[in-house]
Amino acid sequence: MAEQVSIRIPAHSNEAEESVLGALLLDKDAIIAVAEFLHPEDFYDERHKNIYECCLELYEERVPIDVLTVAERLKKRKVLKRIGGASYLAGLTNKVPTAAHVEHYGRIVKDASTKRSLMTAASKLLDFSLDEGLKADELLDKAEAEIFALTQRHLAEGLRGVPTGFKDLDDTLAGMQKSNLLILASRPGIGKCVAGDTLIVNLETGKRQTIESIVSQKRGKISTLNENLKLKEARPSVFVDDGEKPVYEIRTALGNRLEATAVHPLLTIDGWKKVEELNDGVRIAVPRKMEFFGKKSWEDWKVKSLAYFLGDGGLTSLSPRFTNSNPVVLSDFCDSIVKFGGVTTKYSKQSKLRPRTPTVAVAKIDPYRSNSRKVFAERIKEWLTEMGLSQRRLALNLKVSPSLVNYWASGISLPGPLTHPKLEKLMGAGIEKIDRENPVTKWLSDLNLMGKLAIEKEIPAEVFELSRDNLSLFLNRLFACEGSAMPGKIKGSGRISFSSSSYKLAEGVKHLLLRFGILARLRDKRIKYKGGLRNAYELEIMGAKNILTFIDEIGILGKELKVEKLRKLAESKEASKNWSKDTLPLGVWKLIIEVKGKLSWRDLYKRMDRPLSHNIHVNKRQLRRETLKEIALALNSKKLLDLAESDVYWDRIVSVKLSGMKRVYDLTVDKTHNFVANDIVVHNTSLALNIAQNLAVKYKRPVGFFSLEMSKEELVDRLLVAQADIDAWRLKTGKLTEDDFTKLSNAMGELAEAPLYIDDTPALSILEMRTKARRLQVEAGIDLLVVDYLQLARSRQLENRVQEVSEISQGLKNLARELKIPILAISQLSRAVEQRGGQKKPQLADLRESGSIEQDADVVMFIWREEEENTENINLDIAKHRNGPLKSLQLFFKGDRIKFYGRETKREK
Repeated sequence: MAEQVSIRIPAHSNEAEESVLGALLLDKDAIIAVAEFLHPEDFYDERHKNIYECCLELYEERVPIDVLTVAERLKKRKVLKRIGGASYLAGLTNKVPTAAHVEHYGRIVKDASTKRSLMTAASKLLDFSLDEGLKADELLDKAEAEIFALTQRHLAEGLRGVPTGFKDLDDTLAGMQKSNLLILASRPGIGKCVAGDTLIVNLETGKRQTIESIVSQKRGKISTLNENLKLKEARPSVFVDDGEKPVYEIRTALGNRLEATAVHPLLTIDGWKKVEELNDGVRIAVPRKMEFFGKKSWEDWKVKSLAYFLGDGGLTSLSPRFTNSNPVVLSDFCDSIVKFGGVTTKYSKQSKLRPRTPTVAVAKIDPYRSNSRKVFAERIKEWLTEMGLSQRRLALNLKVSPSLVNYWASGISLPGPLTHPKLEKLMGAGIEKIDRENPVTKWLSDLNLMGKLAIEKEIPAEVFELSRDNLSLFLNRLFACEGSAMPGKIKGSGRISFSSSSYKLAEGVKHLLLRFGILARLRDKRIKYKGGLRNAYELEIMGAKNILTFIDEIGILGKELKVEKLRKLAESKEASKNWSKDTLPLGVWKLIIEVKGKLSWRDLYKRMDRPLSHNIHVNKRQLRRETLKEIALALNSKKLLDLAESDVYWDRIVSVKLSGMKRVYDLTVDKTHNFVANDIVVHNTSLALNIAQNLAVKYKRPVGFFSLEMSKEELVDRLLVAQADIDAWRLKTGKLTEDDFTKLSNAMGELAEAPLYIDDTPALSILEMRTKARRLQVEAGIDLLVVDYLQLARSRQLENRVQEVSEISQGLKNLARELKIPILAISQLSRAVEQRGGQKKPQLADLRESGSIEQDADVVMFIWREEEENTENINLDIAKHRNGPLKSLQLFFKGDRIKFYGRETKREK
């Protein structure tokens, strides 16, 4: 008896396949129900595969699907006869009574296809297990990869939309649906702000403005630190009012002060660190020079006069005064004042018993005007005669003394400010009056200085707009009053100092010196005053280089001999490379060792022309810039050279303490993401980029990314950091460990294969965006388009910004429908979020500049924090979902990796 052989046929259902195709030919819209999960390769019968492919092509081209159109398409592909001709297609329509159950038939076909895929995978595993060249662990790895790939394919196909890579979000949205516009909104730089009175130099004018005023005006040119640690000009792209928040005051050894929120980053040698992570002794980046000057120019005599009044001026009397013991300075003051015209200088009388420091008063020449007195006397006498009035009667009407009226009629005096208006009502306009106000007093009043005590003085805002020559002269005369030059052995090379009882004045002088590249230390001290103690402030210019720059650029009138002695001492110290505080933090040694590699220290000394016995004190001594430059040149390292020649001074923190609640602000600076505030360098996360990266890398699906804010280089840096899971700052500075290099190399390979297409053209219009997106769709078949961010797109010039943003959002929605892909657009929230009391939870009405964004969007999501100071726990609220539920999801953000993660939460039993 012959042995029976069991033949196994792969899983399939011919009836289900015919029913699917029959339904598609009956109803042109039936394909919508199956197109997202059913693919041509899922059909077992090759004929059915060809027919389904044609149906999909017709659907993509928006051509109705029926027997005639499908037959014509099959004919063009030269497979019509192979499938049985048009009669076979007509027969399929008779296989199914209705198209209503097409999705159910499709699922049967899909299920059989999955089983066949599993059989194929099992067959491969059998082949692998029979391969004696494979080790057991390699075999397990290949087996796991095959099963994992099949599982991932099955899960992804079960999702109706495009996956985001975040499970909870995908479960809620069922993926990002085709033709949908999704809005992802947040405030820029959440919580990373500085106090409103923080001063920033507006490089358009040279004036120092508060960040509050810059945010209010939404314009200005400021200074920022680039990747080479050089200061350059930049314009903020986003201006943020972040409401009231607790701030911390940071003070440094140079006397710099800054109030910022706990999460605001400051630059250290090891990267950007949040304020809450900084301790006393940590060194942060401050500008070593800020060579920005204004374009306005004053007359020299006016510049000198202001400096003298700020230094030794008395501004609380009716007339301004100046007190100084140096005859050269006094003479220069008087020469400058008389050029105002109409004023004279008068020395105060001195007591022979107790002579005091000479004081000069500034008075108006003839405030009572003798000629005018005679003219007015004749006029009032004639008027009294015409009116038949006596001097006594006029005095009663004016409510003044009769003797005063007699003085007028006798030509002794003129009416004062109080009686002059009354007389004009009686006698008519043009009455002469006393003119006691001199032009110097008026000028000082216009500068808001007149009437101020010494402790209230500050440099007027107009001064910061002056030219280099004006500021040099201003500082020269200011130091002639309150400055001193101390040659000798004090502090090594001597020092130059400036003292004042006003903090604002001393801080302003410190900033002006920085414009000349002169570093000065501002310190508090207590001095005796009227039997007690009061605060005073001393500015010290130390170090040979700073002293020589001061002497060459500024100098001090009346102290030339001391200054010349100081110059000679400083030059000798500069030549001997004396000790300097302008050094690099100890953290720079780590970078030097990495750059040096396997090169021995002795070989490095040879390259530096140092004796082999030289000791550079590795990890123990803070390097001078000059020494680091020698090392950089010896190692041919640009990174080290940038550090050595940077515009940064590494200032030591002396205290960080809670200051209280203040209104805070921030600026977004494209590319560099930092700006100089209160003469300290400060810094200013994209979920959308993570979603794009997940889709392109994990699922291998093409993504288009229009970056209207950041350059493609910046985006690639962020992608590398997130993919390699390494510290962002280490990548930026090149301080990578061996493990980092391995991770980075792997990440580069993964990203190189990812179908992610970045376009960083700034200010794209909707028309340009549509053209580029269509090209991407044709060439790459993109499954997702990301726009970062919506408000930076350009539209036609309409009546107002609201209409322009409305046109942009409508354009994006239309583009999503045309391309049949989801578009994820980043948007910003208005400042109304911060002004709202209680919890700062965003609402749909907070979408910036246009309510039409909410109307056009299918999904609106908000990123926000319940706890402003907790930068890691993030809420993602789905505030609008046209075709599904609303929900609040929890994410975890790791700032140093620029990456979001799903957050595990305990489920209720």
